Amino acid sequence: DSCGLDLVKAIQDYVNQDLANDRQAHPSLDRMVAEGRLGVKSWRGFHDWSKKNWDEVRERRDRFILELLKSQLG
Repeated sequence: DSCGLDLVKAIQDYVNQDLANDRQAHPSLDRMVAEGRLGVKSWRGFHDWSKKNWDEVRERRDRFILELLKSQLG
């Protein structure tokens, strides 16, 4: 949801051509994108983001990614 379901769908449609038995993204992504449920940028995707503080969510996500990178780099 945080990177955009339309982007996830586009990537899956491309990558699945070579890496998966299903050639396209899951039909649920097609449906959600067609309905305009794009994740955070439309405030609705798999989750209802309208009731969340996006700044807090983004900060928690970024902290997680930084800690993960630090642990991988040593």
